[in-house]
Amino acid sequence: LAPDGIRVNCIAPGIIKTKFSEPLYKSEESHDVAVSQISMRRLGMPDEIGSVAAFLASSDASYITGETIVASGGMVSRL
Repeated sequence: LAPDGIRVNCIAPGIIKTKFSEPLYKSEESHDVAVSQISMRRLGMPDEIGSVAAFLASSDASYITGETIVASGGMVSRL
């Protein structure tokens, strides 16, 4: 696909505050457990993932393909 100018990338979000993930943060206890696993100590917001998608679709990302962008607040990295 890349030789034809088609870029393919992936966004791997962490826990984003949406209705879908609500069971992970609905109660104070589950919220605290979820946040304790995130280096930034907060849940992600939908617009933050939208910003990553907008960047990947923009000309600023014209040389990026075949990548997975992890937007998890450091959940995976354990910083």
